[in-house]
Amino acid sequence: MNGRILILLSLATLLPACMEETKTDEAGSTLVIPAAAQDTSSGDSSDTSGQELFNQRSQTLSVMYEDGWVPETDIEPKPTSTEIEVLQQVIELINQGQPEQAIALLEANRDDVTSSAALDFMLGSLYQQHATDNPARIDAAAQLYRVAVAKHSKFRRAWWALGMIYVQQSKWEQVIPVLTKVIDLGKEDAITWGFLGFAYTSTGNHVSAESCYRNAIIFEPDRLDWQQSLAGSFFYQGRYAEAVALLDTMIEKHPTKINLWDTQAQALLLKGDTARAAENYEFIDRMGKANVEQLNKLGDIYTNQELYDLAISAYTRALKMDPAAQPDRAILACQILTGRGELDLARQLIAELQKLRGDSLNDKQRLGLLRMQSRIALAEGAGEREAEVLREIIEIEPLDGQALILLGQYEVRNENPEQAIYYFERAAAIEKYEADANVRHAQLLVKQKKYNEALVKLRRAQQIQPRENIQKYLEGIERAAAKSARS
Repeated sequence: MNGRILILLSLATLLPACMEETKTDEAGSTLVIPAAAQDTSSGDSSDTSGQELFNQRSQTLSVMYEDGWVPETDIEPKPTSTEIEVLQQVIELINQGQPEQAIALLEANRDDVTSSAALDFMLGSLYQQHATDNPARIDAAAQLYRVAVAKHSKFRRAWWALGMIYVQQSKWEQVIPVLTKVIDLGKEDAITWGFLGFAYTSTGNHVSAESCYRNAIIFEPDRLDWQQSLAGSFFYQGRYAEAVALLDTMIEKHPTKINLWDTQAQALLLKGDTARAAENYEFIDRMGKANVEQLNKLGDIYTNQELYDLAISAYTRALKMDPAAQPDRAILACQILTGRGELDLARQLIAELQKLRGDSLNDKQRLGLLRMQSRIALAEGAGEREAEVLREIIEIEPLDGQALILLGQYEVRNENPEQAIYYFERAAAIEKYEADANVRHAQLLVKQKKYNEALVKLRRAQQIQPRENIQKYLEGIERAAAKSARS
């Protein structure tokens, strides 16, 4: 239904069946009607009474409005005869495509105290409908509706219109009492209950939201919006089994709606049924509709289930799907695989990451992968490969003390003491690694039988970070130094 029909309907339903054609109100005052509102058409219209005009309007609106026109005389304000004349003129102006003149007419004939709520409501409706170039009119419309319901507390359509503005503005705290009033006044339908449910959800009252969505479903049992919202209320309440069951019925009727499969997968994960959640994600993938997040979740599930081949496949598909997608989940999976000793699989996933994201990895991500490669090389005894990786790490992050110490140890094993000392001294210059670097340096000095120099390094290490095992080692070196001095 277009906005113009809505306004015409609002105008017509405010005109009582007993209206009389007049140019003055009960007090004899003259109507304020802008020139643009005057009837300048030719011909004699004197034999068309106000009652007949009203009946014509009502009949026309009954045809245009799909539900027909039913006046709500028990809850509508009663305009004066003067106001009836204004409303007639407003209808004419709207029919002539002159909404601004209709607004001016209403503005000139209403006030916040003496005029009836009918004029407040009509002006609010016009403001709301013609707010595209003047957004401030929305707030003005809301104020007019508030004035209308203050004058006529049972004015249900004004309450409803006010509630819809609050919905539009996401003022959920205000929506609740207004739509509750609408329902109290007898307007019960899916939209009213549904919006009230949204308001309760947005303010954290999920039990009340559930009740509202159930009522909305009574009026529109086949509408997915309300069923999905009800499932959402189950989520918020931690009732995941009920959410899964409700989604089962929805999926049965709408098996191609991907969002239902995805929502149910999330409920299954929260419920702890990871195997069935994986089935949902696999089904979405087979339909060719899976996104990066869903494939990563599938990879996470398979990783936790130790189905590593399937996990790597899911992560790889996610990486290939969107070149701009962040690879963090796959990198985390590499860490898990490395930590669990699945070195071949870790190496395989690292290779995929470097092939698909090598040029776009940031320094942190690149360092993470290099450290994992270093651990793999170290575990497999691949000395030269380990050194290559460590040098790459230092090139990216010169202050990586752990990599400097490991590289120093590599040089010790390869009998390059001067190069080893170079790396140990670089690491010792980094506060976090000073103690460990001094210990490693001292061990090299002991190997060279330079006990006194080694003791200096060990005492400094203990001063920074006292450790029982290092203290015992230090005391042993002290005895070795004393024995060497006597001989």
